[in-house]
Amino acid sequence: MPQNKKNIIIERRSRVADLYLKGTPQYKIGMICKVSTSQVSRDLKILSKKWVESSMQNIDELKARELEKINQTEREAWKGWERSCQVKTKKRHATSDFEKGTKNESSVERIKSAGDSHFLEIILRCIRQRSELLGLESPKKADININTLPESQLDQIIQEILKKADNETTDDQDRKN
Repeated sequence: MPQNKKNIIIERRSRVADLYLKGTPQYKIGMICKVSTSQVSRDLKILSKKWVESSMQNIDELKARELEKINQTEREAWKGWERSCQVKTKKRHATSDFEKGTKNESSVERIKSAGDSHFLEIILRCIRQRSELLGLESPKKADININTLPESQLDQIIQEILKKADNETTDDQDRKN
C-alpha cells in the first residue's frame, strides 16, 4: 500500500475515532468522512482492537510497576526481620558512693530476640498482594441462577457474549486479510 494511502487511512481513522468518542452516530461519521457506514464500522472495529491492545500493554506496565513496589517492600521487611532477630547487647553502668570512695560497676547483657512479628505480617501482605495481582488465587465460584436474573440483565449478558464472539470472528478475518 502506498505511503500516501496509508496516511489517508490513518487520518480518516483518527477523525472517525474523534467523532465516535464525541458520540456522533456512525451514519453521520460516514457523511463527514465521506465513506460508507460499513467502512466506519470496519474502522471502529480496528480502532477498538487497537484500544484494547493498548490498554492491555498499559495494564502490563502498571502490573510490573506495582509488582516491583511489592517486591521492594518485601525485601525491606525481610531486612527488618533479620535485624529484629539479632542478638542485642545491653550495657549497664552503676556508680556507688561509699565512705571510702566511689565504686564503678558495669555489666553487659546479651539478649536473643525472637524477632518482630510485625515484619512477618508485612511479608505475608506482600505475598497476598502479589498473588492477587498475578491472579494466582483460586477462582471463586459464583452461583448464578439465570431464572432469577432480570430479563434486562440476562439480555445484557447475552449481548456481551455475542459481541465477544463477533469480535473474535472479525479478528480472525482481519488476520487473514
